[in-house]
Amino acid sequence: MAFQERDDLADYGDNGLLLFVAQLKLGFDDVDTFAANALTDHSNDKKCDLVALSPDRQRLILAQGAFSKKERWAAPANKASDLNTGAAWLLAGPVDELPETLRGAALEARSALASGDVKEMQIWYVHNLPESANVEKELRQAAETADSIIHREFPAAQVDVSYAEIGRTGSRRRRR
Repeated sequence: MAFQERDDLADYGDNGLLLFVAQLKLGFDDVDTFAANALTDHSNDKKCDLVALSPDRQRLILAQGAFSKKERWAAPANKASDLNTGAAWLLAGPVDELPETLRGAALEARSALASGDVKEMQIWYVHNLPESANVEKELRQAAETADSIIHREFPAAQVDVSYAEIGRTGSRRRRR
């Protein structure tokens, strides 16, 4: 697997796989710079491991990652349900209650939404296990939450909200 050959991602621990997928999907060259700007993962991350805005500000990514060292039948659905909480905090949580690592990302995302720049919001759950219907159900709800908040907080925004479970067999992406 190409991810396992990437020694440069080992420093990021469990977020290495998340960064690997982000690099493949977003096409950036410098992982360290991207990680410094996009990784929000820490003990009080409000369930947002990664928040990224594309350079043209048209695509907003909210992601949660998991990396299991044990074989399981599917990725834990509770990590996918965390994205529902993450979307609420990112898009509408009180800014002064956001942790420093998330505050800047939230302000930038909200500014891009308010100006009408964002055309697409993608919610990702990235892991190294088989995909499941339970995870998809949780991701669909997270996308519904994000869409509702966007319509309420940014009524002029025209944003297509989608979700993707990116696991062992690839990616299952769905529109809301």
